[in-house]
Amino acid sequence: MNDFNFFAPYQGKQKQVVNKKIYIYTVSAVVAVFIVGTFAWNSINVYMLNRDIDKFQNSINSPKVQAKVKEAQVLNNKLDVLNKYEGGLSKINEGMNSRSVISSELLRKINSTLPENVYFRSISVDGSSLSFQGVSKTRSAIGELQHNIKGLDIIAEGQIGNISEDDSSNGSYSFDLKCTLKDVDGK
Repeated sequence: MNDFNFFAPYQGKQKQVVNKKIYIYTVSAVVAVFIVGTFAWNSINVYMLNRDIDKFQNSINSPKVQAKVKEAQVLNNKLDVLNKYEGGLSKINEGMNSRSVISSELLRKINSTLPENVYFRSISVDGSSLSFQGVSKTRSAIGELQHNIKGLDIIAEGQIGNISEDDSSNGSYSFDLKCTLKDVDGK
């Protein structure tokens, strides 16, 4: 004869509930272990990083390193000053190069304007002006020189300042010629 167990359905449900609880406890334990493990791992890493930071701070604050830092700052300050001087010198150099209007070509042009029996004793340059002191046998040659100088394309103005007869018996004349140069950018 077959036995009937009327409590069988209740016993299976209880087994399922127990299995469900074991599953929930297992998953909860794994998650808890993961969280605790992650916390422990991060805490250890933070501790090690803080220890490294302290070590680096101590090495940075050491007198030897501080002396090198001060030396580097002094060198950087000197370098900044030198760079400023270099910039200023570059500007001065550019200015001087742009003002070098007296060239051998200009002197050749001036020499080509000299009439016979006219000689220069001295030539002086002051910015954009030229001053000549010369000697000539005749007054007309001095006038011819002034006319020829004014005809040059680089001379803005040329004036004879003083003509005087030399005390010597050869009858020559001394003169001063002042010329103003034009501002010519293309050389």
